[in-house]
Amino acid sequence: MPAHAIRVYAGWQTQWFKIEIDPNGGILTGSQATWFWEPYKGDPIEEYKTSVRNFEPDINGEYYYALRNRTYYGLGEEWNPEEDTTYKNQVINGLCTRGAFYTKNISLATSSERYKHTEGAYRYLGWYEVDPVTKEETPFNFGTYVTKNTYLKLHWKQLGTYYISYYAGAGTIDTQDSNEKIFQFLDDDDYIDSNKIERHHQETRCIFLLML
Repeated sequence: MPAHAIRVYAGWQTQWFKIEIDPNGGILTGSQATWFWEPYKGDPIEEYKTSVRNFEPDINGEYYYALRNRTYYGLGEEWNPEEDTTYKNQVINGLCTRGAFYTKNISLATSSERYKHTEGAYRYLGWYEVDPVTKEETPFNFGTYVTKNTYLKLHWKQLGTYYISYYAGAGTIDTQDSNEKIFQFLDDDDYIDSNKIERHHQETRCIFLLML
C-alpha cells in the first residue's frame, strides 16, 4: 500500500464501429464511400439516395464494374492507420477512392464481367442490413444511432422483366415446363395499358404473366 493518498483518474477511449456499404452493382456518386467509421452513438448513418444502376450484364458490353471496398485494398476487419493516409476517402480525377462505378477501362475494374448501358434498368429499393452470422437481410432504419459494426446492402428492382408460371387446366404439362419458373419483376408502368394479367393459350397450356 502507498504511504500516502494517490488520486487516480480513469482513462476513456472512444469506441468506433465500421460501416460497410455494398451498392450491389450500383454507382456511388461524389464522395460516397464503400466504408467508413462512426463513433458509438455518433451521427446516424446517412442514406445514399442518389445511387443509380443503369447497367445490365451483356457479353458484348463495353463497360466493367469497379468496386473500391476494403477487400480491394486488402484491408482486414480491424482499423488500419493507412485508412487515414494511403486509403483515405478522396476524389481523384473524378473517381472516388472508396467508390463504385462503371468504366470502359478494364484495368480499373474489379470484375471482368461485361455490361451495357441501359438507362433506368433498375429501380432503387432501399438499403438492407446484413446479419454477419446468418446473412439475413432486413430493412435498415437510418434514424438509429450506431452501436455496432454494420454492413448495408442496396436492393434493386429490375424493370421490364416478369414471372412466368404454367397452368394446364384440363391438359397436361411436360416435366420441362413444370420446372420452368422465372422469378423476376415487372412494374405497372412497363405495360402501356397497365394490364395486370395477360393470358396466352397454346395447345393445352395457359401461360400467365403476372405483374408483381
